[in-house]
Amino acid sequence: MALMTLLLTCSAGAASHVLYFHRFECHMHATKYLNVLLLVFVANVIVLTKAYNVSLVPAITTTTAPLLSYLTGLYASLMVYRLFLNPLNRYPGPYAARISSLWWSFQLGKSDGYLKLKDLHDGYGPIVRIGSSDLSIIDPDFMEPTFGLHALSSKSYWYDNDKPYSSMHTTRSRALHDKRRRVWAPAFSDKALRDYETTIDRYNETLVQRITDFHGGPVNVRKWFNLWSFDVMGQLAFGKDYGMLESGEKHAALGLLSEGMQPLALMLPTWMFRILTQIPFLGAGFQKFVKFCIQELSWRVENANVVAKGKDGRLDIMGWILKAYQDVDKPQRETLLQADTRLIIVAGYATVLMTR
Repeated sequence: MALMTLLLTCSAGAASHVLYFHRFECHMHATKYLNVLLLVFVANVIVLTKAYNVSLVPAITTTTAPLLSYLTGLYASLMVYRLFLNPLNRYPGPYAARISSLWWSFQLGKSDGYLKLKDLHDGYGPIVRIGSSDLSIIDPDFMEPTFGLHALSSKSYWYDNDKPYSSMHTTRSRALHDKRRRVWAPAFSDKALRDYETTIDRYNETLVQRITDFHGGPVNVRKWFNLWSFDVMGQLAFGKDYGMLESGEKHAALGLLSEGMQPLALMLPTWMFRILTQIPFLGAGFQKFVKFCIQELSWRVENANVVAKGKDGRLDIMGWILKAYQDVDKPQRETLLQADTRLIIVAGYATVLMTR
């Protein structure tokens, strides 16, 4: 009877992979699956101890065996598919990459993925398998069909890391992307860009003056370029001057951004990223970054009139976005604005951040 139960639960695990997990995108529900598994475990132990007077240890053992059997069947089916049936198996790459995308994450402990990728491409060619569902491609012929106007491909589930906060950049819906792009378009019109140039020129002059102040001595240009990029981002995005170039001191937010981006540097599978960033001591850096973004958005909304007057009526990027969302219902507006705020900060600062 016990053997039959284990065989049935093992078969159920394999069937759940073939009929459900293999057919649908399940990365958004990892927490729910863990909760259900825990609930079933606890409920079964309670039933055995209360209704059947089974002592605690045997109840736990009796419950654990079929659960492990189910998971064994599920992962056995998963491994068979990944090792022998996955269409990506025809592409070259480390054999371990077939088994799990975590293989690639384990290679990135030193945040030197670009060097690791170069080594892989030097050894395997322009297309390399780096995960169970991931390829790294450096063939320029792939640019147009992948990223062009008439691209046949769509964004992968990696872009769901921050969902429901989907920005213009991270949304996987082409229709929603086009809609969000129209919201952003006025912020990058010819007139808006000319207004931004005036601001950037002012910060450029300050940067040059700060470097000149060293009178030909050694200068840590990485530090000063980082201060420049954050000051420019703050002014263009929120109409806010962090004053780093003037003071020569780093704003506390600089550390938050580096710490907050670290989980992304590991290229974790989406399901794992979403779980780990919700665990306080593991996702603390990412949550601090999220909190900073919310604070900057709140500051911009609360100081809308002050910012507008200080810029002679010229709008910063967030000003254009706030204007576009003014008729949107508040719950939806907050989600959209938070997503756009994260995009502005990351695109405006992290893309020019000098780390080496």
